[in-house]
Amino acid sequence: MIPAFSKIGCSRRQKWRARLTYMETDRLNTYFPDTMATPAYLKAFRDFLVSSPGFGDLPAMEVEFYAGSDRPAVILQASNVENILQSVVEKKMRQPLTVDLRERLFDHNGPLATFSNKILVGYALGLFGSIFRHDLDLIRELRNGFAHARHPMTLSTPQVAQVCKFLKLPRTTRSYERQDRRLIMIVSRT
Repeated sequence: MIPAFSKIGCSRRQKWRARLTYMETDRLNTYFPDTMATPAYLKAFRDFLVSSPGFGDLPAMEVEFYAGSDRPAVILQASNVENILQSVVEKKMRQPLTVDLRERLFDHNGPLATFSNKILVGYALGLFGSIFRHDLDLIRELRNGFAHARHPMTLSTPQVAQVCKFLKLPRTTRSYERQDRRLIMIVSRT
């Protein structure tokens, strides 16, 4: 069916353009019935991404972490740190968080969608001190560097090794502030 506006006092060429535009949008609506709704396959993929791995996944994860190059290992381990940080921040929020609220906070353009914002909120809530925040920021920088660099990179690349030298990861938990030791204990239990 041709849109009504194309029949009223329009030239033949304008009517034809209107018909084509209508046909194109109709074809798009066939593939994407509601552009505001998320397709089921994409929703399933996103749900999979935010789900926690089980113990049965550990052998495959170890192969991914340690059998390959440094690039995927750094990216995956930093993602694990970010996920743990998110779960610790969530535990300090109003419980239980609804699915909708969790998505609005942590997905896409939500205020806590980025690793950087999760670090800031965790620090602001007093979940960890300045030393741990410093290390989390460096881990975030390393993750972004390994994910987006166009150069070959390993942990022994001079520029990467220089950043790693400034990580203040504890040789013992005594070198950390009290809040940082508490977070290390939480992280080690998960």
